[in-house]
Amino acid sequence: LYDLGLVKTNTYEKHIYYKENTLTCNDHFISKNIGELLNKIKLRYFCWEEIISSKVTLFQKLNDILFDQTIVLDIASSYNPSIHKYEERLLKKKYYSALQSIGFISKHELDTDLSVLHGDIGEFLMHHLVSNYISDNNSVKYLYPKLVLKSNPKMPAYGNDGTIYVPSKKEIFYLEAKFYTNLTKAINKAVDSLKEHNEVTQENIDHKTELFRNIKTKSNDEIIEITDDVNEKLVLFLICDNIFKEEDVLKCLKKNNGLIELKKSFEVIIFVLPILSKSEFLESFKKQSILRGNQYYVQ
Repeated sequence: LYDLGLVKTNTYEKHIYYKENTLTCNDHFISKNIGELLNKIKLRYFCWEEIISSKVTLFQKLNDILFDQTIVLDIASSYNPSIHKYEERLLKKKYYSALQSIGFISKHELDTDLSVLHGDIGEFLMHHLVSNYISDNNSVKYLYPKLVLKSNPKMPAYGNDGTIYVPSKKEIFYLEAKFYTNLTKAINKAVDSLKEHNEVTQENIDHKTELFRNIKTKSNDEIIEITDDVNEKLVLFLICDNIFKEEDVLKCLKKNNGLIELKKSFEVIIFVLPILSKSEFLESFKKQSILRGNQYYVQ
């Protein structure tokens, strides 16, 4: 909306779930004939009742992200568009290679019960959605997605699920994703993982800085120094299907003792994605996986 110049919301019809915005500047539009009757744009919103009755709307959107070629190359490969210009055939090959490495496609039937797969799906969605969420200002930001280290789809890559570094603000965010049916279990597992990574292994990411890429330009060829006075923050990206209402989610977060203790030492930013039905989503993911796999393996 900001890029379109739509900075004012002038109507919101609660029962129709539309937001109507007025175009006040036509300088950047092809058509200069924006008048009183042709200056509106409506954005469609979905209410919970609609999404719950037809979860395919949500599942399709998430699968569009998980199998998007550009996003896959950004998050799960070392592809650097600022240095290498691949022909489409090689890009497609690199895309399918990345899908294989993270276990999103397979020559054989995909095992959707594999917990490693659930974790990788959570990490993938986390990197895309969180990086988009925080990239709305002019500060240079660097993303280090752990998925680029995957070589065996059945084995997790050890360490923090991801890292985001903002040099100008001297801030570094350690990201942790968990995908469970129960939100409380997701919180507990995320807190345990963060304690392990930050207290037991004492990870040193300086030697991995070449894997960071600029969120805006996708470039990963810059020399980055992580200063000693950096302010550490934590990001929890939690996928669950047992609750979805805001008041229920907040109640669950506020009463979690592990999270309360964690927040005494760190600033914690929490994203909750209600998947509505983990089993149904994984089934829809499997169908997309088979479709993409057939495009690659069946020649």
